[in-house]
Amino acid sequence: MSRSSRIDFWRSYFRSFLVQAGWNYERMIALGFLWAILPLTEKLYPRSEERISLIKRHLGSFNSNPYLAGYAIGAIARLEEERKSSEEIVSFKQALMGPLGALGDSLVWVRFRPALGLLGIILTLRFGVLGSIVFFVVYNIFQFHFRYMALDKGYSLGFGLAGYLSGRGYPQLIGFFGMIGAILFGFFFIFCLNGLASFDKIGELLFFLVAFTFCIWGLKKNLNPGLVFLITLFVVVGLSLLSNLAAK
Repeated sequence: MSRSSRIDFWRSYFRSFLVQAGWNYERMIALGFLWAILPLTEKLYPRSEERISLIKRHLGSFNSNPYLAGYAIGAIARLEEERKSSEEIVSFKQALMGPLGALGDSLVWVRFRPALGLLGIILTLRFGVLGSIVFFVVYNIFQFHFRYMALDKGYSLGFGLAGYLSGRGYPQLIGFFGMIGAILFGFFFIFCLNGLASFDKIGELLFFLVAFTFCIWGLKKNLNPGLVFLITLFVVVGLSLLSNLAAK
């Protein structure tokens, strides 16, 4: 970093965890964004007039997935450091809202957290409280690392962040966690259904394949994950009841 120190970076990093603390319907996370970016910009504008201009510039409406907000914080801090015009900075910041919201929601809320939650449930069914511990530890390792990486990458790229976000990396990562979630979804139903009926190995494999196939189809069709969950539940439970009736 040329003007900001590592201490400034870490101050912004820890502030980024509270980026939604000042959320409101009018400006969304603008207050949290401004508070997080101040440590990286305070040395750039020592005069009060310049500082007031900076604050006004970043109080406009802004929103992002909280885990990806670090990209915007770092990139905008870099543009401020390079003394880009206010129009360029505000325009670029607004352009980041859509990608940071869509990519973050698809990755974290729709793919990663549900997949990790299913893993925690499965481990809890097998090993008790260990499942909750695994969920807590892995989720926080992910968010601590991801927030750091986003802030660092945004600061290093500046305007180049747009090309980075539009690359193939995120779609591949989203697809990967979607696949992992679908696999865990299949195992989850096997554990649940074994409480309703006893299955041999072939029966477990068939039920797993039904759940897995439908989850993959739902992901490709961009269906609501909650809808996929409910439909899969009804289908697999229905097949379980039919198998029990046939056995009798």
